[in-house]
Amino acid sequence: MKEYICCTLAKLLGLPVLDYCTLKDGSRYWFAAPLIKPIDTFLERYFLQAENVNSIPDVLAFNVLVANIDLHEDNILLERIADDPLKHRIWIIDFSHALYDVTDREGALFPENLSVYSCLLFDPANRIITGMEDFEPFLQRLTLLSWEKIFEVVQSIPSELIRQDHDVNREELANYIVGRQQNLEDMLISAKGYFPNCH
Repeated sequence: MKEYICCTLAKLLGLPVLDYCTLKDGSRYWFAAPLIKPIDTFLERYFLQAENVNSIPDVLAFNVLVANIDLHEDNILLERIADDPLKHRIWIIDFSHALYDVTDREGALFPENLSVYSCLLFDPANRIITGMEDFEPFLQRLTLLSWEKIFEVVQSIPSELIRQDHDVNREELANYIVGRQQNLEDMLISAKGYFPNCH
């Protein structure tokens, strides 16, 4: 469910996420993306030279928006661009630890004390930020994402992706995302110390 929400929102906001679909395997459903062939090992120099590395400020801001505490090199795919073996494209995967485990943590669905720093633990990405203005394009696009659209995304979660033993309050979930949307700029400013090259 979290993968569906985050990937749908990420696409609306122009982030580098793969297309996705829902697959059925017996009685279970899986959230799946098309196969690409990334390089075998994450290399920071390829990451920093990727053709879409300018999307990283957006990725970091989105990470805070959806309270994803699991951004690291294994969740960043570097796809070789066919006509240039030294050029790569960044894809972001795996939002299973986003929205602070809203579907898994009984009694702690929407905690108020989630640290912004918990969403900004990937140093190679943090070092790309040179000023808070790097986040402005994303923040401007985010203002165009209405509560109605966010609620529409949450409402559109396929029922098969929701665990049968867990009832999801979709309005509360939408309000949680909207609350983080409204406070995102302040949260990023509060985390300025985590960006070592930020002036």
